[in-house]
Amino acid sequence: AAPQTSLKLPRISSTAPRIPTVSARTPSVASRAPSAAPRTPSTALL
Repeated sequence: AAPQTSLKLPRISSTAPRIPTVSARTPSVASRAPSAAPRTPSTALL
């Protein structure tokens, strides 16, 4: 399980910088789905 999680870490980090760009492009979506907002930081921490 350890090696699998380590492989997932770089993938999340690569997608992390894309999250703010998408949120900036579609502010309406962020306001419509506030529940999705708290989920993004949690995935970044993982």
